[in-house]
Amino acid sequence: MRYGMVWGLLTISVLFLLSCLPAAPAVPEGRTPPPPEKMTIPIESVEELRTYRGGEKQVYQPQAERIAETTERLLGVLSKLNLQATCFFGDEDVARVREEGDSLELVFAQPVDIRISQWIEEDERDHIPTDERGYRVLRVKRALFVLGGEMAGHVLIRDEEGGWGCWAIEREGEIDTRWIEAVQGILEE
Repeated sequence: MRYGMVWGLLTISVLFLLSCLPAAPAVPEGRTPPPPEKMTIPIESVEELRTYRGGEKQVYQPQAERIAETTERLLGVLSKLNLQATCFFGDEDVARVREEGDSLELVFAQPVDIRISQWIEEDERDHIPTDERGYRVLRVKRALFVLGGEMAGHVLIRDEEGGWGCWAIEREGEIDTRWIEAVQGILEE
C-alpha cells in the first residue's frame, strides 16, 4: 500500500513539472514554416472583373480571352498576401479609393476560401481560420487591387459580413508592388 502511494505521488509530481514547461513552438524558433503549396483558385469562381480608372468603371467577363490572363494573375496575387494592415474600410472608404486611383476588382459568384501566405502561430488558430499547416484562410467575396496612389500595392478584401480588410504582400520589409506591372495592361486597352 505504501509503495503504491509513493508511486502515485511521484507520478503526480512528474506530471505537474511537465505541465509547467513551456509548450514547444509548432515551428522551431528562428525558422519559418515551409511555404504553402501553390493554391489554384478556379477562374470560374470569378463572376466579373471590374476596372476603375479615374472613377470610371468597366466590367469584363473574367474568362474572356484577353481578360483571362489578368484574372489568373490577380488570383495568384491573392494567395501571396502575407501582411494584414491594421485598417478596416467601409463601403464609402472603398468608393473613395476607386475614385482616386486606378484599381481592379474581382467579384466572386460565391464567397471563396483563399489560403494566403500568412502563417499563424498555433495558439492563435482557435479564432483565426487556417489550413492544416497553419496558413491563414480568408473567406473572400470581393477583392479590390489598388494600382496607384498612396495605397498602391494593397488589396482590400471584402468578407461575407461586408467589412473590408486591408492586405498586402510584404517582401524584405516593404510592400511588394511588382505584381502591379503584370496586371496594368488591361487598363491600357
